[in-house]
Amino acid sequence: MKRLGDFVIACLLLTITGPLMLIVALVIKLESTAPVLERRECIGRGGRRFQMLKFRTAVHDPEHTMPVWARTPTRIGQYLQHTRIEALWS
Repeated sequence: MKRLGDFVIACLLLTITGPLMLIVALVIKLESTAPVLERRECIGRGGRRFQMLKFRTAVHDPEHTMPVWARTPTRIGQYLQHTRIEALWS
């Protein structure tokens, strides 16, 4: 029964946030030709590592020559970071 409840809540939240995520993805794609999503490795409970998808908020650096702290946010990226919308996928 709990699994069914979790499934219903997840579907409800996806229908609410889905259109917002689509709009954010379109705006990011219109701003540049770089990928919309980026993969981050995070550390969870008990030191367990997992992959998380986030909307790209910084200038794309495909060669990874810039340190993460030196990347400058894009115009839409500043807004996404401020409202924390970039982490809707997590």
